[in-house]
Amino acid sequence: DANHIWAGGLIGSSYRGLISNNSNTGEIIISDNITGNASMYVGGCFGALEGNTAPGDGSFYKYTNCTNSASITINKAVTKDTLLGGVVGYLYLVDVQVEECSNSGAITLTQQGASSAAGGIVGLIAKTSSSKPVNGSQINNCTNTGAVSMNSPANKNWVHVGGVVGGTTHSNTSINGCINRGDVTVATLSRSNPGGIISQCQCNVTNCINYGTIYSTDAHKDYFSGTGGIVSRLNDAVTVSGCKNYGTVIYNGKGFNGANTNKGIVGQGGIAGLMNKGV
Repeated sequence: DANHIWAGGLIGSSYRGLISNNSNTGEIIISDNITGNASMYVGGCFGALEGNTAPGDGSFYKYTNCTNSASITINKAVTKDTLLGGVVGYLYLVDVQVEECSNSGAITLTQQGASSAAGGIVGLIAKTSSSKPVNGSQINNCTNTGAVSMNSPANKNWVHVGGVVGGTTHSNTSINGCINRGDVTVATLSRSNPGGIISQCQCNVTNCINYGTIYSTDAHKDYFSGTGGIVSRLNDAVTVSGCKNYGTVIYNGKGFNGANTNKGIVGQGGIAGLMNKGV
């Protein structure tokens, strides 16, 4: 496929699966520059998971007790976008449950190109059509203990980095009972959004705990940055409830400089860095 690159420690791409009790211990390294207009999805177990394309019937495609203990490194990948997760790189469409999965490997993404996302469990959960009465997707009782880091010093596109999920693009998703113990670090010129559980949040987050240090480095010199112990940015009418943050939240960038006051917003918080909507 000239438009997509899938790479997983177990499976590159899974469509409507029921998979449980599998593990990956083999290191994944992508070090060559990849040119062209291809999107790249990389996960410790699954590069991408796809659910339903039709209206949901109340059931889910389940991926249970899948673990990754190996480090995953993408170095200087140049693609349309790059999605990297400790277990799943890209979860798209709907009716998918990822339950009781874990990652202990270090997740490292050096990105020079387009928008990108990295998460300890899932890189990105994608949008589906709002006209379909679907269940959405669920990330339940998953644990990350690996460090998650993004190094994109010249990138002016969005980057989303979270201890459990990098980001979501639709509200019909939930993250429940998940724990992050890994440090989350983002070094990018603009739009730095590290979160202890999730970066950009358009989903409900319930009973999650973060113990890791959440750090936006001094590489950030522009605008729109949210650094949060649980969520970096709340972008929809969603709920964050019953969550606890025990980690240190550090914003060390230059977005607070007077020269940037008219360009956007920089936020830092123990639970959420920025909130556009939500409770």
